[in-house]
Amino acid sequence: MRIQSGYWWAISIRQEDGRPEIIDIGSYSFGLMANRVGDADPFDLIEFELLQRLDTSLWPTEGAIDPSTVREGYWWALDPAENAYQIVLVGKDGAVRTFNGDFDSRLDEFEFLIPLDLIPTARSDH
Repeated sequence: MRIQSGYWWAISIRQEDGRPEIIDIGSYSFGLMANRVGDADPFDLIEFELLQRLDTSLWPTEGAIDPSTVREGYWWALDPAENAYQIVLVGKDGAVRTFNGDFDSRLDEFEFLIPLDLIPTARSDH
């Protein structure tokens, strides 16, 4: 599998529950690293089993929904303050967590476009 920058479904080898999560792989001066929602520091890619890359190039950029209907989980959203589309994680408490370590954002700070409900299953080749 060719590893590219961008969003990926992955499983952390350090988590006991083995639940997939979305990570954001980016290029740093020392190579590719993974960012997790709510963490400010990047992680080494060897800490994750990569499952599937998320191609956001054709995802919607219009049609925001009412923030009061947003439920817990991953969302494709617009951050108007940064004028950037990104994946965010909405917690049970309604807090919005981003890949830059921010976990104090509120629902009304984003325009939510689509929920990301599809979680890939772990690879079966091991």
